[in-house]
Amino acid sequence: MFRFLTTLFTRITSLVLSFIIVLLNSRYLGAGGMGVISLITLTISIFIIINELVGGGALVYLAPRYKKWQLLKPAYGWACISSFLFFFIIKILGLVPQHLVLYTSLSGLIFAINTANFNYLIGMKKVIWYNLLYFMQLFILFILLVILYRFAGMQNEISYVFSLMAAYLIIGIISFILVLFVQSPSEINTSRTLPIILKFGALTQLANLIQLFNYRFGFYIIQHNCGKEELGRFSIATQISETSWIIGRSSAIVNYSDVSNSGVKNMIGRVLLITKFIGLTTFLSIVILNLIPAEFYKFMFGKEFTGLNMIIHCLSPGIILLAVSMVICSYFSGTGKVYINTTSSLIGLLFTIPLALWIIPKYGISGAAVVCSISYGASAIWTIYQFKKRAKLKLNDFFLTSGDVKKMVKITYNLLHGTN
Repeated sequence: MFRFLTTLFTRITSLVLSFIIVLLNSRYLGAGGMGVISLITLTISIFIIINELVGGGALVYLAPRYKKWQLLKPAYGWACISSFLFFFIIKILGLVPQHLVLYTSLSGLIFAINTANFNYLIGMKKVIWYNLLYFMQLFILFILLVILYRFAGMQNEISYVFSLMAAYLIIGIISFILVLFVQSPSEINTSRTLPIILKFGALTQLANLIQLFNYRFGFYIIQHNCGKEELGRFSIATQISETSWIIGRSSAIVNYSDVSNSGVKNMIGRVLLITKFIGLTTFLSIVILNLIPAEFYKFMFGKEFTGLNMIIHCLSPGIILLAVSMVICSYFSGTGKVYINTTSSLIGLLFTIPLALWIIPKYGISGAAVVCSISYGASAIWTIYQFKKRAKLKLNDFFLTSGDVKKMVKITYNLLHGTN
């Protein structure tokens, strides 16, 4: 519970900092600049998922079972090879503006190595270290952006990418030093690791890649049909809506680490209780976001950012459903049932692609939000159904009861008073 609260605290403070960074970008670069940044971020995310075939979630699962360098050497090597190949893919497909291709590729390489370090630390239950690094990375990015935008007068997308590279590099050095201090487990598996990493990582990253396209496939369709300014508006509204996932994501990280280390598969009660709690908190946060007037968003981000409320309204149902499924997904990953998450993501993608190609050209960014919500909902419903089926639960078991509230109050009380 302590690690969950530290993770939650870090996520909240990081969320505030991320919000300030978004404000800086929107104020100094405008809607068009935000559109370009969203494409850069999406491209790096795609690269990271491909890279995490070796350096991703498999490290979390295998870290307690193998020597560190059995896992990290292949991860570092694959990061270098994949970044070299991805440079040409970005350039040929034109995923980002041509003058940003090299910088985007280098940023992806550094972040890929960082991610391998992060996943190893999580796997060794160093969640607090990971939380600190996560916050520091954002803080360094914020400081560099202030210097370049405000004091150096460099108000362009290159300044953002340079700041991103520098923040990644500094955290990469620190995370590597921390990894050196972590001792490998005493009982070591001496079998070859690369086939095992690829076997576990392939399904995990296939699920993540498909899910990323569920989240962001519409970005490319918006950019093609509506322009980078509309993409900038949509990306802002999406980031605002996804702040509601903060508790779900924090819980999923801790739950994944615990399940991977303990090897205990019978954690149905805990997962169910956390899922209910996440559903309630996400619903409340979404209600608050929908009550904020449109003029406030325009005041905060600039006069170009109009119509954000409608996008948030359309995203809300899917945001809530997907939040409910997050801890369940981490449970399936931690117990080796990654194929369930892969299937869930694929179901969402089957809705995303045809609907995006049909609806976005006609209805613009509001239509894109509806497509996202449908895709999120389809994925989440499948995941929840699989959990219900395998845990032999009834539908009413997912509803919050007075007993659940008492359990959460008791856990919180014990935590605050230092009792068990």
